[in-house]
Amino acid sequence: MLPAPEADEDCYAIRSHGITFAAYKNKGLVILGLTTLYGHAEGKHLTRAQELDYLRDFKKKFNLRYGFAILDGDKNDLNYTVSSIPTTFLIDRRGVVRFISIGSSDWESAALDKMIKKLIDEPADSRTW
Repeated sequence: MLPAPEADEDCYAIRSHGITFAAYKNKGLVILGLTTLYGHAEGKHLTRAQELDYLRDFKKKFNLRYGFAILDGDKNDLNYTVSSIPTTFLIDRRGVVRFISIGSSDWESAALDKMIKKLIDEPADSRTW
């Protein structure tokens, strides 16, 4: 859920869910932000090392308290049909994708909050099919 380096305004979605994430962290909610190396940020060309430094600073700037993975290439974007940033996937305890959200509108945030609560409240052996 980590935005492209130049998309700081999209971090509203990340910051606005900080309270929700903190509230459910001890109930099993795990967050992993995914991004890729773009080779640039804020209009500047960056080396791999510079971009990794930029992403560390980005994480600190927005007080992101969860881990993130840096993907090498856009294979996962293609596999999961990510076409917009941010794109959020909620995966249940069994590994099933249960919710996909594209964007950071108030409606998307409310729907994400509702689904997080639903998944947290489900028993670990709950079946959805």
